[in-house]
Amino acid sequence: MVKLTLTKSEILRSKKSIEGLFEQRKGFIQYPLRCVYKYTTPESDSDSESEDSNNVNSTQSQVLFVVSKRYHKRAVKRNLMRRRIKEAYRIEKPAFMDALSELNVSNIEIALLYIGKEEAPYSQIEKSVNKIFNNVYNYIKKSLDIPTPPVG
Repeated sequence: MVKLTLTKSEILRSKKSIEGLFEQRKGFIQYPLRCVYKYTTPESDSDSESEDSNNVNSTQSQVLFVVSKRYHKRAVKRNLMRRRIKEAYRIEKPAFMDALSELNVSNIEIALLYIGKEEAPYSQIEKSVNKIFNNVYNYIKKSLDIPTPPVG
């Protein structure tokens, strides 16, 4: 059984990493969330040569959750929305990481920003996170020019 965890090391905290993530400006909106992402492959990653070859198919992920104080004045509301996004991410993450490891992506950083002005139910956030993962997978697959296998 796959462990559905979100460890402290998976939370993006480094100011330098966060600035690098937002400098690339790769992202899109899937209401009520906005996604900004950055990924590396072993070919573009200079550190991969020093690692052992046993770790080739594992994808490392880091994520940032943001709920703006501008639209949600009360910390209780911001924390509630952040918890809902974290839970949806935690549930959907294993399938997404498996798909990315097939594309040979070694590291991915994702920022999920809540842009809705109203409080969204968990079901809406879960659908949005699922669509975000599908879109990120498709964008990476398209940028790596991986052909789709023929059907039938």
